[in-house]
Amino acid sequence: MKLLIVINSLILAGAEVLVSQLAPLLQASGINVSILVLKTLDGPLEHALRQEHIPILSTHYDRIYSALQVRELHRQFARFDIVHTHLFPSQLWAALGRPTGSRHPILITTEHNTDNNRRRWWLRPLDRFMYSRYDHVVCNSQATLAALQQWVPRLNVEMSVIANGISLQPIANAKGLAKQDLIGRGDVPLLLSVARLQPQKDHATLLRALASLKEPAHLVLVGEGELKPELQSLAVRLGIQQRVHFLGRREDVRELLKSADIFVHATHSDGFCLAALEAMAAELPVVATRVPGLTEVVGSAGLLVSPRDPSAFAAAISALLASPERRHELAQAGLERAQNFTIEATAAAYAQLYRQCSTMLD
Repeated sequence: MKLLIVINSLILAGAEVLVSQLAPLLQASGINVSILVLKTLDGPLEHALRQEHIPILSTHYDRIYSALQVRELHRQFARFDIVHTHLFPSQLWAALGRPTGSRHPILITTEHNTDNNRRRWWLRPLDRFMYSRYDHVVCNSQATLAALQQWVPRLNVEMSVIANGISLQPIANAKGLAKQDLIGRGDVPLLLSVARLQPQKDHATLLRALASLKEPAHLVLVGEGELKPELQSLAVRLGIQQRVHFLGRREDVRELLKSADIFVHATHSDGFCLAALEAMAAELPVVATRVPGLTEVVGSAGLLVSPRDPSAFAAAISALLASPERRHELAQAGLERAQNFTIEATAAAYAQLYRQCSTMLD
């Protein structure tokens, strides 16, 4: 069986890291895996995949939103039995790339979030067309599935849930970094957030929560995005610029997790949240928003608060900082819960789905 995974690029972000970890496991299970990126970066995930002997193909256009991508995808599809897409616009270009009326290759996509920028009434026909071109849609949580079914009801496409997973052992083996080296202080609590700096992730709520804390905590933000200048300005207005550290994208997230005292995540919506799961696996207590998808991951192993509520975030953080016993309790509960979401289980579920779908080619 020849599988082509199509994704926009291999930046250091959730879906991309998931793909980079799944591909070698699928290859080891006997599936011939290639990855096609709409934009090449020559970054760490691409390097790691090449070391695992996973072919990385390119359309050579490098403009992710260029409709010319369809032509190259159409040309590539003849070589593969199954094409599996992640993220928009890869989902759209692949839907357009398969010949009309053809069942070859089998088209599968994974839906990663409960919300996105296309959830506008005038774009609903586009999404209905796009998803209808697929043979199977995988959702990473029950919440993601429910949200998609509500957005495009009565869609005549097979759907299922396969939870995301992480590689537990590398996190367990990671060693923390010195706070002094990270933030110039070794004597203060360290809060950590790992998320793109974009509106959905609502870092502004974290900054406002930090400003209201009585404790002299510092906040480390890992990630890049269009809101970085705005968030830096907000930190200045709140008078906390010396306590907020913008680290950008990092390859040492596991080590950062082992360096922090609390993981914080203020998103408005989330289909799953691998970052929170990795924090739990690193025995880091979690304070996050009570939104569908994320609650399926964290459950009772963290403190969940209402979104867009800096006071609730601050209260939860203060409660944990005041109680080492509670932090330890949540850390152990998170570690235990993380064992239910392994990358090996995710890969096995996808391999089973591919083999079931391949019968459609007979």
